Amino acid sequence: MPKDRIERAIARAQGIGAGEALQEIVYEGFAPGGVAVLIESVTDNPQRAVSSIKNIFSTYGGNLGGSGSVAYLFEKVGMHTISKSQKEPAALLELLMQINAENFIETESEITIFTKVPHFHEVKAALEAQGIVPETSELVYRPKSIMEVSDPGIRSSVYKLQATLEALDDVQKVFVNVTAET
Repeated sequence: MPKDRIERAIARAQGIGAGEALQEIVYEGFAPGGVAVLIESVTDNPQRAVSSIKNIFSTYGGNLGGSGSVAYLFEKVGMHTISKSQKEPAALLELLMQINAENFIETESEITIFTKVPHFHEVKAALEAQGIVPETSELVYRPKSIMEVSDPGIRSSVYKLQATLEALDDVQKVFVNVTAET
């Protein structure tokens, strides 16, 4: 993330500048190929934010949707990512079964643990009590089902749309329900 963007966000959060209250808004829309897009934003100017987001959707062949148009395709969950080097994988998996971990995904180098939102802090505390420090811990919107897009042109447009949305100052995170394969 660029340094000037971080500084502007800090200044806005401290009330320096515009002086308006920040609002958290979730926008929903459809990328090319019917891919669902969920956008978390924090803004002091909702009109500017929605105008910018709508323009980006239009540029990349998508459509901004109304409230509830794609939210049902995602579930808000807690996510903790930990390196396998922190603990023996077998011992770690045993621990995950004992705490309120909902699900996990294992790759060669890390394990991503998913929890229900009410258990987010409880799971993080249980990990830390065992000396396991998550590399990331955050609340995310996880797709309930993943859409496969075989057309490389559509897939490219979806990723360009996502990257352009993420570059906006008002946008915090962008979630899509498409596979990460390129």
